[in-house]
Amino acid sequence: MNRILHILNPTGQGGAGARAWDAYRAACEGALDASRLAVTERPGHARELAAGASDADVVVAVGGDGTVGEVMSGRMDRPEPRPLLGIVPAGTGNDIARDLGIGSVADAVAALQARKTRPIDVVRADCSRDGEPIHQYGYLFGLVGFSATPMLKPWMKRFLGAAGAYYLATLLQYLVYRPPRMTVRVDAQVFEGRFWMVIV
Repeated sequence: MNRILHILNPTGQGGAGARAWDAYRAACEGALDASRLAVTERPGHARELAAGASDADVVVAVGGDGTVGEVMSGRMDRPEPRPLLGIVPAGTGNDIARDLGIGSVADAVAALQARKTRPIDVVRADCSRDGEPIHQYGYLFGLVGFSATPMLKPWMKRFLGAAGAYYLATLLQYLVYRPPRMTVRVDAQVFEGRFWMVIV
């Protein structure tokens, strides 16, 4: 395991990603190669970086659930054999990491060092954005429709904290959101109409 690419979201949770990266590098102490680092610059960038990681055996997401989700999607966009996904938790909830037993930076280092792997199922959602077909992947759930994320800005977390930022972003998104027309097929049933949100 000598080809590891780390993808860092430095702005998540008020800079928690950058702090987790520093702690991760210190904890590696030569046990892992922590030299290859790509830093995200915008939403969706982590997915692009993971999809382009053709020379990596392992792609490590350093961030929260959003970053992990993007890296997971980028990894799934690649043909087989795909690199393994590693996680260094640095988000608000870290739900994906916690579900996989990674509760801290030390847990992440230990899992990577031992090459501890676990197969997981992912959900693929095919939809469209601005008339263009797109697809997303999810682990704990897949969500299409209303989300506060488009309104969430780094300054909100800095000044309001994580919870306050999400409350404000949710309110702002509620004011401008218009439910899109969706077609949902579940086995033989078809549901059509304007839906606020579909969660799988």
